[in-house]
Amino acid sequence: MANLDLSKLAVLASKGAPKVQKITHSISIRRPDPTEWFMVRDGSEWTAIIPIYKAKQIGTQMSDQVFIVTDEEAIQILQEKNAVQFCDVYVLQNRDEPNAYLSVIPLFFPTSDGRSENQYNKTRRACYEIAKREFVQMSNQGNQTYATTVPETKFADPVWPANLPDLKSYLDIGFDQHVIDSKDHPVILRLLGKMCGGILCLLILSDA
Repeated sequence: MANLDLSKLAVLASKGAPKVQKITHSISIRRPDPTEWFMVRDGSEWTAIIPIYKAKQIGTQMSDQVFIVTDEEAIQILQEKNAVQFCDVYVLQNRDEPNAYLSVIPLFFPTSDGRSENQYNKTRRACYEIAKREFVQMSNQGNQTYATTVPETKFADPVWPANLPDLKSYLDIGFDQHVIDSKDHPVILRLLGKMCGGILCLLILSDA
């Protein structure tokens, strides 16, 4: 304690705490809002084509359940039901001070072969390429194209979290429990008529 220089501590205290960027680790699967500035993580290792099952609307019942499919047999079953979509995914961080939010952007292919493109896809993909170098805004022009806006003043580059070292770590958080990793997953069993759920299941059991 004898060597402790209180005057230096006073100088440090007067400067205040360094500015930090807080990043939430609840990662959403979404398309960027047209009003937000965002950047895309650069590098081929930060994008991939993945198969997605999205529960469709039945009657007036809406569903927002989106699953990543990791099992080959499950993918085949979903393809036979025309119930799987392929998409490119990108890692996004927006500029929403004082908090920055992380997201995974799905870019769905317009057909089930995972290769075809349309004008929407091409212009969105062009936007994401620019977003690898600087912050951008992306807006739907309503004529099958997206427009890219860049800021007049250059923003500081985002700080990517060190504890999320690869794309898989983002997908694990983003999809959480929404992973179809077996042909025996409840989603697959319901599609095949081998499992019922909720009220329908209770009605069947009550009639048995």
